[in-house]
Amino acid sequence: MKQLPREIALELGPIISLKQKCEKLAIENADEQGILKDARVVEESGDYYGKAQAFANKRCSIYQCHSCKVPYFGGLIDCEQEMANAEQNKTQKEDLLCQDCLLKEFGAGETSCIAHGTAKIDWKCMFCCSNALFKCFGTHFFCNSCHDEYNRSRNPPLKDCHGINCPLGIAHPPPNKDPKKGGVYPLGCGICRSEKLEKLQKRDIKQVTSEKNMPKAYLYHIKKREFDIIRPDVEIEVPDWFAFAEEIEEERIRILNKTPVPIFTVADQRRREKAMQKKMR
Repeated sequence: MKQLPREIALELGPIISLKQKCEKLAIENADEQGILKDARVVEESGDYYGKAQAFANKRCSIYQCHSCKVPYFGGLIDCEQEMANAEQNKTQKEDLLCQDCLLKEFGAGETSCIAHGTAKIDWKCMFCCSNALFKCFGTHFFCNSCHDEYNRSRNPPLKDCHGINCPLGIAHPPPNKDPKKGGVYPLGCGICRSEKLEKLQKRDIKQVTSEKNMPKAYLYHIKKREFDIIRPDVEIEVPDWFAFAEEIEEERIRILNKTPVPIFTVADQRRREKAMQKKMR
């Protein structure tokens, strides 16, 4: 078989690779969705008997992520009507995003916004999966309930979603009572997050999620407007000497304990007294 010229091979290579990825994605999802048990595939009289890949290609919608260019499964094509609806949908090419790139659109983990600076950055409560309403001591972020519990007991319980049905809908570190060890996490710009979430909610084409492609704490109910963004409206800034009073006192005691203390005997004291008397004469 005659080989293709190098220039043509270089052009076709990425296209062939993308086609193979799409077909693999189609057959895997067709199997997971159970449509490969269709009579048209399993019965000898069926139009797709022995042609499982062709049937998967026909029934599975595969789209290429606009951001990372990786293909993803967008659902099953059940009939010609759905195909017509897909052609007429209002989803823009820029809105075709896989789950990972979708989360990046929310700006999670960013402490500054190009459009709105740092003033509108939302923060996660250190103790649970809620938006922080209070910033205390300059280091601690609390939602309303955890803030009340902290004032009562100084020890709010940690509530970890473990990445399952997280109300924040964003991958995040686990809660932690020590801000130096984690738990303090920016959720991104609240204004941009609201705008993008509303836009992405209106998409007709979304990636079908499964255990395999589900990012940690993914926004499971993206169609529902359950997650109104509440920005911190109370900030309490205190000096470091007050916020870290316990740590400063511990450090002071540690230094004192390491400082050598001179020990004087009775003879030493008498010699000092005689020396003082001589000076006074």
